[in-house]
Amino acid sequence: MDNIIAFIPCRSLSKSIKDKNIKELGDKPLITWSIEVGLKAGLRTIVNSDSQEYLDIAKKWDAETMLRPEELGRDNVSMFEVLESEVFKIEPVPELVVLLQPTTPFRSITKIKMGIDYLLNNSEYDSLIIAERVPDKYAPEQVIISTHTGLQMANGRPIPQRITIRQQHKESWIPSGTYIFKTSNLKEGSLYGEKTMIMETEGTININSEKDWEEAVKYYNKKYGRN
Repeated sequence: MDNIIAFIPCRSLSKSIKDKNIKELGDKPLITWSIEVGLKAGLRTIVNSDSQEYLDIAKKWDAETMLRPEELGRDNVSMFEVLESEVFKIEPVPELVVLLQPTTPFRSITKIKMGIDYLLNNSEYDSLIIAERVPDKYAPEQVIISTHTGLQMANGRPIPQRITIRQQHKESWIPSGTYIFKTSNLKEGSLYGEKTMIMETEGTININSEKDWEEAVKYYNKKYGRN
């Protein structure tokens, strides 16, 4: 897998939880959960951060590190902008990138290996997203959102066109923080390319708030037998 890397973006300026990416979850910093997944999957694993402190921690857990420019650490910078800037600095430039967002600590290594194999063996696809199926009650045909013009359905329909028959709901998924994509996509202005494959996974925990953190701690304690 010399032409495939695990890329872990690790911004330091978290607003929801201070220093979230290096805060200890269980017995290790949050970022190290993703590092271990990348390494156990047999991938060259690279942590990219705007913080030397974060990178020093990553090195202790055997990851390669890249210090990104300070301007790429701002919260208004998109993931695509980071990838477009940083991936092509890696030598040799990888053909395939496994993007592991550190806010999703509990991943299946088997799913990642399967995802890589599926993408490599289905050349018509440019990317693969490991994702969790959306429960029917949260389907876009059910969810109401607020816009500047008023209320509407999450799928863009006006409320009077709300679909209440479950069998008419379209399949939908929530990304689980793991994306596998061809590096060449970035040159075309997209992480995903023209055709994306979905690999379904079981429920995941994505840490974006204190409540999410509490859920992750509970999951860790249950799984690893901690009180």
